[in-house]
Amino acid sequence: MGQMLGAQSHGLGPSQLLIPAGRHADPGLQARQAVGQAVAPGVTTAELEKIAEIVVEKDLFVISDEIYCELTYKGNHVSIASFPGMQERTVLINGFSKSYAMTGWRLGYLIGPEEVIEAAKKVHDFLTVGAAAPLQEAATVGLNFPESYYTELLETYTKKRAYFLDGLDRIGLKHNVPQGTYFVLIDIQEFLDLPQFAGYTDLEFCEWMIKNIGVAAVPGSSFFKEDVNHLIRLHFAREEATIDEALERLSKLKELLK
Repeated sequence: MGQMLGAQSHGLGPSQLLIPAGRHADPGLQARQAVGQAVAPGVTTAELEKIAEIVVEKDLFVISDEIYCELTYKGNHVSIASFPGMQERTVLINGFSKSYAMTGWRLGYLIGPEEVIEAAKKVHDFLTVGAAAPLQEAATVGLNFPESYYTELLETYTKKRAYFLDGLDRIGLKHNVPQGTYFVLIDIQEFLDLPQFAGYTDLEFCEWMIKNIGVAAVPGSSFFKEDVNHLIRLHFAREEATIDEALERLSKLKELLK
């Protein structure tokens, strides 16, 4: 049904995987449109089922980014490709950055209909040729890990999430509760409302934090098409001592509100 690019022969990054509608190798696919879907942990099975029904009815493609499938804290991850009629309509993206802690290696793979994968291979060959062979060999080790590895991985990050969120609550910083991944969004609106930050963007606030708080954050506007300026992103994929130090530094933020 499909071929996998990554550990065996090619390494793909998510930015290289989108194929414009109407340019598939199979003329029969030219009339189809692609629906991009970054599968956020927390999306319900019922919501995925509804999307699948529409996709099948309209004869669409889904490009499904499932990089966090092993880091879902509530319930089990469900791939949209598992619904009736969706296997031949889904291009699934995954990789080794998150579940195997190979972030800097930039190795990933596609699973999907053969005609789509063949077209992706041609594009990939002209963009990057291929990932370093030693990295690909090393990545295959992860694919052979036992099921216990993934159970332990989820338990570890579940504890880290609770530890970090408890610390943020003690400080009094407003945040979301991630249903997956190891990232947390912090609401900084109360700080942006202070006179000293008048006119600041989230990027400028992040730059101020590095210089004055000693904690690096990513501006939330990086992840939204909408005009979102009041969120910053932190992560908790570190040991407790580092998290403790980060929380100690972040506590200085609340002093600004006194």
